[in-house]
Amino acid sequence: MTNDQIAEWVGERIDRSIQENRSREILITVILVGDVFLDGALLIYGVRVGGWMPLAAGSTFQLSIGWPIAKLLAIRRDNPYLKILPGLLRMADTKDRRELVYKFAEKLMAKL
Repeated sequence: MTNDQIAEWVGERIDRSIQENRSREILITVILVGDVFLDGALLIYGVRVGGWMPLAAGSTFQLSIGWPIAKLLAIRRDNPYLKILPGLLRMADTKDRRELVYKFAEKLMAKL
């Protein structure tokens, strides 16, 4: 395979990955919105009835909101790296440069 063929193949796979990332972003956003409404409802209910159990549950849900936000930020951080990979493959004209691009791609894919 030539560099252009490899870059085209990688580009197609990256486009598919970015599309999947967009789907994950939408899902995580829906989870976050649902979590915020559930937290608010539990906190309001706990204040109205004067019980500590709904307040504790609402507070616990508020603490759990960090994971989806971190996941969303990680997805958005990795998308630009994915987009530049085919261009790097096309520009890699020597064996050393190709090896560097492949190592970069391996590290990037290991993170995903």
